[in-house]
Amino acid sequence: MEDKRWLLFVAGALLLGMVWVYFPWPERPPGAPKFPVTGTVLVNGEPAGGLTVRLFAKDTSLDMQDQVPVASTDKEGHFELSSFNANDGAAEGEYVATFYWPTNLLSPTKDRFKGKFLNPQTSTFSVTIPAEPTELPPFKIEVPKRDLLPMELGLAELEQLAKSKTAQ
Repeated sequence: MEDKRWLLFVAGALLLGMVWVYFPWPERPPGAPKFPVTGTVLVNGEPAGGLTVRLFAKDTSLDMQDQVPVASTDKEGHFELSSFNANDGAAEGEYVATFYWPTNLLSPTKDRFKGKFLNPQTSTFSVTIPAEPTELPPFKIEVPKRDLLPMELGLAELEQLAKSKTAQ
């Protein structure tokens, strides 16, 4: 009788081990739960492609990867925030936004805004991320054209370069 119990115990443990191997517990991404966040950036009323958007959490108790979700805009000025994985969104909370618009996307060392929108301490752009998928209202940045550095190599030029390389 004792041998049967021992045999049942071993068989049960093996079965549980096989279930664990073939159906592991799903891994939860690190940090706080994240919610998809999309938005658009307009500069002087026009979509701003190739611009980097960073949100800085006002709640500094969040894990590091949750404190600064980031995104890059496409040619239509649209973006999807990422915290830990691509386009995974942002944690619920209050944030301030900063913007960096490189003059050259292959060598992003100069900001077309000359650093005017880089400091989260002085940013006037605030957003609230709720605990649900969110489309943010457009960020509308107004800068006199004379105060913008010229674009040296933007998204349109990169697309043309890529097309010319594939045509060869």
